[in-house]
Amino acid sequence: MFGLDRKIFKGAYKYFIGAGVSIFFAAVFQLLSPIIIKLIIDVNIEKVPVEDPILARIGDLLFSSDALMTNLFVAAGVIVFFSIARGLTLYFKGKLAAIGAEKVAKRLKDELFGHIQALDYKFHVNTETGDLIQRATSDVETIRKFLANQIIEVVRAIFLLVVVTVFMLSLSVKLTAFALSLIPIIIAYSYFFFLIVKKGFVKVEEAESEFTTVAQENLSGVKVVRAFNRKAFEKDKFDQKNRKFTDELFKLIRNMGFYWGISDFLCFLQVMITVVAGTYFVVDGQITVGTFVAFVSYGNMIIWPVRMMGRLLTDFGKSKIAGGRIHEILMEKQEDVTGIRPDLKGEMALKDVHFSYGDTKVLRGVDLSVKPGQIVGIVGPTGSGKTTLANVLIGMLTPEEGAVTIDGKSLKDIDKKHLRKQVSLVMQNTFLFAKSLEENIKISSDHLGREDVEKAAKVSSIHDSIMGFEEGYETLVGEKGVSLSGGQKQRVAIARKIIEDSKLIIFDDSLSAVDTDTEIKIIEALKTLKDTLGIVLISHRITSVMDADVIYVLEDGLITDHGTHEELKVRNDFYKEVCDVQEAGYREEKHA
Repeated sequence: MFGLDRKIFKGAYKYFIGAGVSIFFAAVFQLLSPIIIKLIIDVNIEKVPVEDPILARIGDLLFSSDALMTNLFVAAGVIVFFSIARGLTLYFKGKLAAIGAEKVAKRLKDELFGHIQALDYKFHVNTETGDLIQRATSDVETIRKFLANQIIEVVRAIFLLVVVTVFMLSLSVKLTAFALSLIPIIIAYSYFFFLIVKKGFVKVEEAESEFTTVAQENLSGVKVVRAFNRKAFEKDKFDQKNRKFTDELFKLIRNMGFYWGISDFLCFLQVMITVVAGTYFVVDGQITVGTFVAFVSYGNMIIWPVRMMGRLLTDFGKSKIAGGRIHEILMEKQEDVTGIRPDLKGEMALKDVHFSYGDTKVLRGVDLSVKPGQIVGIVGPTGSGKTTLANVLIGMLTPEEGAVTIDGKSLKDIDKKHLRKQVSLVMQNTFLFAKSLEENIKISSDHLGREDVEKAAKVSSIHDSIMGFEEGYETLVGEKGVSLSGGQKQRVAIARKIIEDSKLIIFDDSLSAVDTDTEIKIIEALKTLKDTLGIVLISHRITSVMDADVIYVLEDGLITDHGTHEELKVRNDFYKEVCDVQEAGYREEKHA
């Protein structure tokens, strides 16, 4: 259903079946009331004999004595009983359908979130966060509402249409023909309307996704927006997306309003035809007054559910589109994290590695190696492929050509969870959770205590800053760490990786927000952490890599040179130019 796997509905079927049984009995009780009213009028008031043997038997039971012939309370009590019974069955229908829908929605959310978590890194790079949020919330809610409120109504409408038609035919074939004359037209009109507005639902979903993305980006980058005084620009951008969504929604509402207007006209016309034809047949003596009243009741019973078929088809269309959008995500291939779990030492090598984003080549035949206990520096201009290289080193991105190995084993063959425990990446853009500082530092090592947390914090030179806070390690950092400076966030992120006891730590320009002296202290502390720890320093600052055992120069996706700081300073023009500029800036900083 809705293009979703059956396992999503596992465990919920029994609730929908129970709701279907409840709506069946509710319909039965609804169907019996007009029969009682017909008997009251024909037997009790009009004194007309009932020809149908079943109806005659019911009349005998209700009106078999003189006392009952003059007292309508029994018949009224029966109608009240049917109404109460129908109300109870409708209550159980609503409750069971709601429980089933909630179970489906919960499983769908769990499945969707878990699947998104397991998707390849490249998918997240190419997908807007706001669109994912839209699919995981609004689209799931659309399906939940349909399952809770509409799907059982389809059963009710079909059941009433079939059974009421049989009842009406048993009362009068001629009047049935008049009472159902417009039903095929209403059903056909509802279906064609559904085909017309289906595209409108897609446009509304896409427009809502776009403005959700804009809102999410704005709230995530609120500090940048304010720092660059971009509030007016961001407001205009949001207004444009919101206006587009509103315009598409208004188009859909206008189409739906047109449909409801026409369908209401057809339904009232059908009622009028039934009343006019029924009146004629009563006057002509072809049917009794009770039969006429029953026909009007039965006509209303089926005309409005049939009219609601348009809404059911509309909501089904919305749910099908929402299900299709969710299905697109669930069909995305997950990252293959399975593989061997060897005891790694941390000797990594890249040989002739190529990688591209679409048609853009980012890495073009990269060769480098990192040995345990070695510090390797990687420098290069902006856009040279440094961050892509970092993601290749930890297996987040898979090269199109070439090989990436650790201890001689291909990264493709190693369990990714195991690999990322042994090879850690401290990213350039630091993300902290809205938790305490201690919780953020040991986010992947919950079993460790305060002593281990403090040890890692001291290595990353954040311990003293933390102790300066009123609540120390219990200080809440706020969403994305907004209560900390950029340098403090980076040092917390470094501590978070140090505590994992990795064999190799890759710093992707993650010391850029700390001052030079603090940067030197962190690197010196890392050197003394353990002899077997390999360190890769990716940076645009020469001071970050100048003490490295070997420095690789990355330009336009190629390793153009490698050597020590002194060697490169002499023979590599790019390195020498950057070194001279940054050393001059450092002297000015110290002098100031």
